[in-house]
Amino acid sequence: IDFRKKCVFVDESGFLRNMVRPVAWSKKGETSEVEIPTQQGTNLSVLGCMSWYGLLALSQQVSKPTG
Repeated sequence: IDFRKKCVFVDESGFLRNMVRPVAWSKKGETSEVEIPTQQGTNLSVLGCMSWYGLLALSQQVSKPTG
């Protein structure tokens, strides 16, 4: 197989738009508090296709928030 002419690599990634790390910094001896939103944000899916010649296609899909 000639990978330079006959192969296309496809990858998909999904993200939440309001991702928050549940980690915080605090002074020594104090408790840290982290506010995490209770509402789920919209989902974002990104799809990309590449070949030897470069980027062939890139698309994104944003789902509507539920609730």
